[in-house]
Amino acid sequence: MPKEGSVDWMRDERRAAFVTLAVCAAVVLIGVITHHPKAGAVVAGTFGLMRLSGYRDRRRRLRDALAHRQRIAEELEAGQVRVIRCQPTRILEREEFEDEGAFWIFDGGDGHYLAICGQDYHETPRFPSADFEVLITPRHRLVLGIRSRAPRMPSTLVVKGEEIEWDSFPEQEITAFSAAPNAEVPVILEALENASSV
Repeated sequence: MPKEGSVDWMRDERRAAFVTLAVCAAVVLIGVITHHPKAGAVVAGTFGLMRLSGYRDRRRRLRDALAHRQRIAEELEAGQVRVIRCQPTRILEREEFEDEGAFWIFDGGDGHYLAICGQDYHETPRFPSADFEVLITPRHRLVLGIRSRAPRMPSTLVVKGEEIEWDSFPEQEITAFSAAPNAEVPVILEALENASSV
């Protein structure tokens, strides 16, 4: 990700603007030569607006990435990280539907549960595991990472979307909540829905 004011970033944007202007001018000129100036102007204008829209989208994504980087830097500068250690007795997994991302619920066996959901939490050779830690910044609640402390543990139960109504995702990627120990899936989901995020 380029830094704000990066020479490479600006050079690429200038090059894109130059190419866009050149193509628009060429299309208008071709329209004039072929005696269709209105069609040339419409095509050039449409092309220019499409390119401008892409530029604005790239600038927005860059601004968001820089803001995220700044929040992490502030948290790391403060020197505080919240660690949630999880040693699940069972793992509930919702089969991914479309592009919603992974959805895991880890049962601590003592009435404490941890829900993890999102595009960044798919199964890996070391996750989910029988013992892991989630590192979270306390102020902005950003997930810095998941540190596995044990071998991978397969899901105890994989729930398909049509088997049980499991439509709502928590607002936060990581949510700690309580429910009855070893509760059934509908009870766990109800508790998760009523829980506040970490």
